[in-house]
Amino acid sequence: MVSIQIPLRWAVAFLLTFAGAMSVIGSVTANDQGVLRALADHVEQLDGLNAEARSAAKQILADESLDPIDRLTGTLGRLYPAYDTAISVSDLGDVQDAVDQLMPLADQADQFLAADASFYLARTLMNDERFESSLPLLERLTNDLSAVSLHRDVVSYYMGIAQA
Repeated sequence: MVSIQIPLRWAVAFLLTFAGAMSVIGSVTANDQGVLRALADHVEQLDGLNAEARSAAKQILADESLDPIDRLTGTLGRLYPAYDTAISVSDLGDVQDAVDQLMPLADQADQFLAADASFYLARTLMNDERFESSLPLLERLTNDLSAVSLHRDVVSYYMGIAQA
């Protein structure tokens, strides 16, 4: 039998880290709730939105079985079909097509759409190792659009990578 000795402080650090991670996984933070509530209010106030699209968007927002980011992005995809297509193109890895589709969406007046599109555009650029091109988007997400984004943690990580 092989015995492995682990220092007590490592074991305690691991357990505390694990316990902290488990308390966050699957939970929705107060900040997430605030952004989702603001988006729900935004959906109610959107002019020119047909009843079917409004109802579908509200249904996605209310689905607590979904991750908060999926609720936000799914709602925006329902409101803006071009955004849903752009996300799919980005996920497929067609970088130039994704950039072409996401770029105008990142500049929309709808701040929720602008923030989410900016994140996915920055992610697409990061995946293509175009770090300097992603920096203005990431900076905008940490400043002007931070109140309407659920991607703060990943944006901080991307900022570090892009600046390095």
